[in-house]
Amino acid sequence: MSLLNLPVELLEQIIQETMPDEYEPFMLSCKTIYNTGLKLIDRHNTLQRTFSKLDFSSVFNQKADGSMKFLGQVAQEPLIVRYVKSATTSAKGKLVDIVAQDLNELCLLLHEDGQALQRLVSSSSSPDIREIWVSSFSTHPTNSLSRSLGDLIQAHSWRVILISLLENVSTLVLPRKWLNPLAAPASKLLSSIASRASRTRIGPLSRLETLESWCHDDDRIALQDLEAFLVLPKLHHVLCAGYVAAVDEHLNVPFNWRHPDLTSELCKIELAFCCISGTELDKLLPHTPKLQIFKLAYNRTNAHRGWDVNAIVHSLQQHCGKTLTELSLTIDQLSGGTKGGLHAFKSFTVLEDLEIDARFLLGPPVTEELRWMTPVEYRSHSTYTAWNVASVPKLTEMLPPSIESVRLLTGSDPQEVRLLETLFKGWHLKQCPHLPALEKVEVEHGTETVGWVPNVPEDHALNLAKWKPAQEAIEAAGCWYDMHMSVMGKWIEDILYSDRAGA
Repeated sequence: MSLLNLPVELLEQIIQETMPDEYEPFMLSCKTIYNTGLKLIDRHNTLQRTFSKLDFSSVFNQKADGSMKFLGQVAQEPLIVRYVKSATTSAKGKLVDIVAQDLNELCLLLHEDGQALQRLVSSSSSPDIREIWVSSFSTHPTNSLSRSLGDLIQAHSWRVILISLLENVSTLVLPRKWLNPLAAPASKLLSSIASRASRTRIGPLSRLETLESWCHDDDRIALQDLEAFLVLPKLHHVLCAGYVAAVDEHLNVPFNWRHPDLTSELCKIELAFCCISGTELDKLLPHTPKLQIFKLAYNRTNAHRGWDVNAIVHSLQQHCGKTLTELSLTIDQLSGGTKGGLHAFKSFTVLEDLEIDARFLLGPPVTEELRWMTPVEYRSHSTYTAWNVASVPKLTEMLPPSIESVRLLTGSDPQEVRLLETLFKGWHLKQCPHLPALEKVEVEHGTETVGWVPNVPEDHALNLAKWKPAQEAIEAAGCWYDMHMSVMGKWIEDILYSDRAGA
């Protein structure tokens, strides 16, 4: 039977199934379909305007269908979830408390409307996910549905339930402590979502491109908790804060790749205020063959072992040396100091932009024998060589020919001022044949601010006397430079103590 010969009611249902992505081109395919679907245009535009950028904190404060909230809306209109392209699941305050206020009303709807729960479950296209949904509720009789939902919410499964409905979302922001703790049904649901999306490229999160997750640095959430997302077929960018992947006498938070037959499509990894060791990073990078941008602002305040940045760079060189175009290694907070110094980036054959803390250059490279020692053991070892200006090579000897921009972060340590003199002595940016692509060198002195974390305030003018030592050191070396000055405002505190960056 021709599509145009179908009853009008059936043709309307077919047109509705094309919403939202294929709705407009399908409507323009012929006059009959256009005339039949005219009554759906207002509905399509309203859903697109209301739910394409979904902030759960604002949705839960809206008055829609009385005082019904998001899941109640989905139970009545499952088509809603198809329109969500960007979802922020964080809120000012505790999302669980906000949800609990409307729990009774949601349960009342599901109890009175026998089809509401079925519509809610069927809003996910995944049969595996629908099965888990049903099993989560089936252990409770209908008159105990409130208890069932309450158990799931109190187990922090609420966010996973929401995620299980989002098939077309491309940007997802997770709230603080969203996985702590996670009930077994919700954990199974999350694993099912990631596994199915990676293998079939359909279903929830199959179109996710950008993932953000912001935690307080005291939360110490394991990077392993994000591993399920990393195999998603279209995920290209991960930005997270407050995560840990390190194993030593103070920490036992390993990272493991549980999908040996799958590789990640990640192109950009940004780790703000994270504690990551080279050993654990070595377990992730072999599975990110397309990685082009890696940024790490290191944070370690609860232990005294020195951070071996050499292990981080070695892992990056080994697995991403031929693909990495942008690299940033900085320090947010550090306990125990750093071990050794970085002396070469030439293995990054296509590297264009480099941002690095000057402390990583203070000293000779760490040998394998010294790598696992504490800072005290490290500096007292017979083979340890103390820092001296002569041990630092010139900047031109470190960088690959592909480099275009270099940014150095320096502090008030006199050694770092002398380091600048050594790095820049004897060469001029415009007279450097070894670095034909180099266009800019920036030195940021007196701050540990990293420039790539979102919502950094505009730079403020400072008293030049405060920056005079670094300025004089560079000028004395006769180097063309761009002195970049900024201050660390309250933006870091705002990021760490809110559920979402910039909240």
